[in-house]
Amino acid sequence: MAYVSKLSRREFLKAAGATGVALAAAEALKLGVGRRGSGPGLMLEAGSGDAELVPNVCRMCTAACSVMVRVRDGRPERIIGNPYADVLNSTAICARGNAGVFRALSPDRPRRPLLRTGGARGTWSFREADYEEAVARAAEILGKLYREGRGDKLIVIIGQIGCATYHPHSASLAAVLGSPNIISMPLSTCIMPKGAAWGVTGLAGKHTEILPDYPRTRYFLSFGRNLGGAVAVSYQTRRAGENIRSFKLVVLDPRLSEWAAKADEWIQIRPGTDLAFLLAMINVIVSEGLYDREYLAKYTNAPMIIAGDGLAPVKTRSIKKNIAGKEVELVDFLVYDLASREFRWASEALMPALELPPGAREYEGKPVRTVFEALRDHVKQYTPEWASRITGVPAETIRRIAREFATTKPAAIETGWNSNKYWNGFQLYRAAAVLAALTGNLLRPGGVVLSAAGISSVLSRAGPPMLPPTSVVQKADLSTEITLSDGTKVKGPLLPLGFNYTEKLPELLSRDKGWVILVIGANPAKTMMGTAFKKIATLPTVDAVIDLGYNLDDTVLYSDVFIPECAYIERSYNIHGAWFTPAKAVRAAFKAADPPRGVQCKGLVEIIADILARIDEELVEKYAEHLASHLGMPSCAEGFIEAARRYLQTRRHDEFMSGIIEAQAKCMGLNLAKLRREGIVVIKPEEWGLEMNRKILENGWLNSPTGKVEILPLKILGLMKKRGFPLKPEWHPFPTWVPPRWMRGQLGGDEFVVITGKVPTMSHESTYDNPLLAAKLTPPEHESVWIHSSRAQALGVRTGDVVEVCGESGKCFKARVWVTDWIHPDAAYIPPHYGAEPELRKRLRFYSAEVPPLAELAPLITEPVAGSHLMSDFKVKIRKA
Repeated sequence: MAYVSKLSRREFLKAAGATGVALAAAEALKLGVGRRGSGPGLMLEAGSGDAELVPNVCRMCTAACSVMVRVRDGRPERIIGNPYADVLNSTAICARGNAGVFRALSPDRPRRPLLRTGGARGTWSFREADYEEAVARAAEILGKLYREGRGDKLIVIIGQIGCATYHPHSASLAAVLGSPNIISMPLSTCIMPKGAAWGVTGLAGKHTEILPDYPRTRYFLSFGRNLGGAVAVSYQTRRAGENIRSFKLVVLDPRLSEWAAKADEWIQIRPGTDLAFLLAMINVIVSEGLYDREYLAKYTNAPMIIAGDGLAPVKTRSIKKNIAGKEVELVDFLVYDLASREFRWASEALMPALELPPGAREYEGKPVRTVFEALRDHVKQYTPEWASRITGVPAETIRRIAREFATTKPAAIETGWNSNKYWNGFQLYRAAAVLAALTGNLLRPGGVVLSAAGISSVLSRAGPPMLPPTSVVQKADLSTEITLSDGTKVKGPLLPLGFNYTEKLPELLSRDKGWVILVIGANPAKTMMGTAFKKIATLPTVDAVIDLGYNLDDTVLYSDVFIPECAYIERSYNIHGAWFTPAKAVRAAFKAADPPRGVQCKGLVEIIADILARIDEELVEKYAEHLASHLGMPSCAEGFIEAARRYLQTRRHDEFMSGIIEAQAKCMGLNLAKLRREGIVVIKPEEWGLEMNRKILENGWLNSPTGKVEILPLKILGLMKKRGFPLKPEWHPFPTWVPPRWMRGQLGGDEFVVITGKVPTMSHESTYDNPLLAAKLTPPEHESVWIHSSRAQALGVRTGDVVEVCGESGKCFKARVWVTDWIHPDAAYIPPHYGAEPELRKRLRFYSAEVPPLAELAPLITEPVAGSHLMSDFKVKIRKA
C-alpha cells in the first residue's frame, strides 16, 4: 500500500498515542481483543484534567460495537470497549475501533459542505460553502420535486450506515417526500441470498438475527466467511475467540485466511463449490441414518404427505394458533400417524412417519410420499464421489466431516455473511439450514440460534422488505433478463424486492427527465459493481445528486451538493436493540465531543430536519411521526414531534436526536440517567434468548406457513406460482446443485476466479484515510494479488512482479503479485481496494491501494433469487506486465 505522505516513526507514535492505537497494535489481528473485566476505573487513566467516559456505538465497521469515548478537557483522546456491554463486545475492541478518534481528528476530514461550480460529474469542480447555503441548495432541489408532486423521481441510495443504522431515518425521509425508490447497498451486495434461504425455512436471516451459538457448540463448520480477519462482529467474534479451543473448527476456504489459519482443519476447496460439499454431507447423513429422527418428526414438515410425482402437499387446511399473544392462521398438513396407522392432520398425529410403510403409499387412490422421502431421493445423486469431482476435496474427507458433524452434539454451521458471492448462494444457505435441521441443531443451544432481534422478527412474522410496484427500482428489477444455469431466461429474480441496482435501471431513468439521486451514508461509486453508480449519476436525465456522508469518498466526485455529517463520536444516536446476541438489550450513543474548530457539520437527523424545514416546517413534524413508526413506537409519536418542535426553535447540533432519545426512554420506561452513564440496558440475559429459541421450536412458532422448520418451504412453492416460474435448480425447494457462474466455461491458462474479502484493519471507505490502520497492513499479503505457485510458474511470475489483471469487460489494471500455496490454483485473491478516484488523490493525504478496484473489474451480475449483485463469480485474466 502506498502512502502519499509517509509517516515517520515519530509521527506514527505521536498519532498512536493520541488515539490509543499503540496500546492495541499487538492485539489488532487477534479474535476478541482487549482486556475483559477492566472496569471504568481502569480506563480512566492518569493525565491532566478530569476525564469522563461517554458511551457511544462504534461506526468503524458494520459490527457497531458498544464503546466508551474517553474525553479529557472536552477533547476525545481514546475509544475503549464498553465494560457494561458484556452481552456484546464488553471491553474487547479491534484496531479499527481504537482508531476512531483519528477519524474525527483527521486533517483530511471535510470541514465544510461542497457545491458543484460546473464541470461534469466525476470531476473536481467544487467550492466550499457554508452549511446553511448547502442546506438551502439541497432544499431547493428536493423542494421542487415535493411541490410538483414528483417524489417518485427521487432515488434514495443508502449504504451500510444508511441501512443498518439510519434505515428508519432514510425511509422516513423518503416517505415524507413521496419517494418509493430506495436502493440499499447492504441488501444489494451482501445479505439477501442467505436472508432468503433462512427466511423461507421459517427463521430470520439478517446478520443481526441468526448466529452460531459459539459459547456452547462443540463443532463448527464454517464457509464463505473470515471471522478472524474481516469484520470483528462484537458478540460473535468475541465469543468465537473466547471459546475457540472448546469446539472443533472446520473451515472451507480456497484461501488460508486468518480464520482458516485458526482452524483445526482447513479444507482448501475450489471457489464457489461449497454447495456441492454440503449436498454430499446431506447425502451421507440421510443414507447412513445419522439424522435426528425425533427432531424431524416433531418440529419440521419432513413428515408432510406430498404427491408421489411432485412436491405439492396432498391436502392442507387452515388452523388458528396463538403466537406471542396474537391469533395467527397456519397451514395444517396431512401426515401418516404410526400410532393410529392412518393418515391424520399433523396437529392431531401422535407419531408422524418420516417414511411411509408399504401399505400407506397411496392416498385416495394416488401415489404419495413424505417430504423426507422426497429429500432422500433428491440427494441420492449427490454422493461424496460426485462432490469430490467438483470441489477437489477427497470423497473420504467429505464423508468423514459429514459423520463428525452429525454425531458431535451440539454442532453449528455457518449462518452467512456477505452471502452474494456466487450464483448458488441461495441454495448454499438452504443446504446449511437443512443440515442444521437434519442433525437437530436448529434453535437449540450450541447449534444455530436466533438473536433477540431474530426472535422479535420471527414472532412478528415479518415478511421480506419489498418496494411497491410504483418504484422505478422495482420496475427495473422485474424487467431485468436473467439467464439461468440451464440456459433458459426469466424476467427478474424469483423474489423481486426492488432494493437492487440492475442493468435495466439506466434505461428506465434515461426515458424521463428530472431525476434526483440522494445518497445517505454510502459510497456507491466504489461499491456498486460494474461501475453502475457512475452510469446513472452521469445520465443527462439526472438533474442533481445530493450526498449526505462523512468522508470525501469516490461518490462525492459525482455529486452536486455534499453536506458532511459529524463523526460518530460527535453525535448521539437513538435507542435501538443490541445486535448479534441472544440477550435482549437496548443501547444508545451519546455525543462525546464537539467537532473540531472550523468544521461545519451536524448529525443526519438534524441535516434532514434543516432541509425539510426550508421546504415546509410541517414536514419536519411529519418526518418525526414517520420516524416514530419506523422505530416501532407509533404510540410515542407525540414525543418525537415535540422533539422536532424544540429543535426548530434552537437549531442546535444534536438537539433533535437528544430529544428523540428522551422520548424513546420515556415511552419505554427506561432510566435515562443510567443509559447515559452505561450506554446499554440489559433487559433479558442470554439464557432468556435460548429459552425463547426452544419455545419457538417446540411450540411451532416459526415464521413459516406451517409454523415449523420447513425442509420443503411452502413459500418457495407459493413464489413460483405467483411469479409463473417453472421449477429450476436456482430456486428448487430442496437444496440443489447449481454451478457457480464461472463454471459455465472452462478456465483458460491465464484465467482465474476472483475471490475477495476484508482485512483486519480496513472496512469500507471509512478507514482508508487512517495512517495508523494502514501502517498495520502487512505486505505482501494485504497489498498484492494472490496466485498459486503452480499457476505463477506457468505465467513466469514471482512474488513482487507486476502483473496485468483484466476483467471480463477487457478493462485492465496493474498490480503486484504474491505467489503462495495458501490459495487454490483456480483462484486469484484480490484484496479490497481502499483508494479513491484519481481526482481525490490530489487533495487527500491518504493511502491508495495498489490493487485492482473490484467494482471496475466485476461485471454487473444479477443473482437469480433475490436480485442482488454477485461479488466474486467472475473470471479475470492475469499476465506478466
